[in-house]
Amino acid sequence: MFHARINDIDGTMHLRPATMEDLKTVITWIGDEAVCREWAGSVVRFPMTVRSLQTDIEYEEDNTYCCDQEGCLMGFGQLIRKSELRLHMARVIIAPDDRYKGNGNHLVGALIDLARKKGCRIITLNVYRRNTPALKLYSALEFREVAEKSTDELCRMIMDNST
Repeated sequence: MFHARINDIDGTMHLRPATMEDLKTVITWIGDEAVCREWAGSVVRFPMTVRSLQTDIEYEEDNTYCCDQEGCLMGFGQLIRKSELRLHMARVIIAPDDRYKGNGNHLVGALIDLARKKGCRIITLNVYRRNTPALKLYSALEFREVAEKSTDELCRMIMDNST
């Protein structure tokens, strides 16, 4: 089973496969339908149950991950295989009390490292343009917009390490 230490200040943050208990906790972070849509697009039904979330996000142990610190769940995200060399990062979220503390950077960085360990050279993601903190984070981590696949509302981004 995959477990990785994330480089943080005190070295106690870990990325690991998500469990059903983690999904229960993530559900509590999604307060309303607008937050759900911004987090997961139109794929995830709201209100959600663990079973509906598991189905809607196509949960598998090898595509759904959590970040925790000393047993406290801090973040969640997915890496969905699209081809031999491409993974799609999806549904990244940080616990409400842990936002704006650099934890998104740690989680996304750990997901990028894991994607590379899985042999991935290209990572794609979608982010709503109104989600300014996420856009800044992904840009700082060297994702770039794919204009021809973006819309006024949604920014398609790519990190391509194949060259």
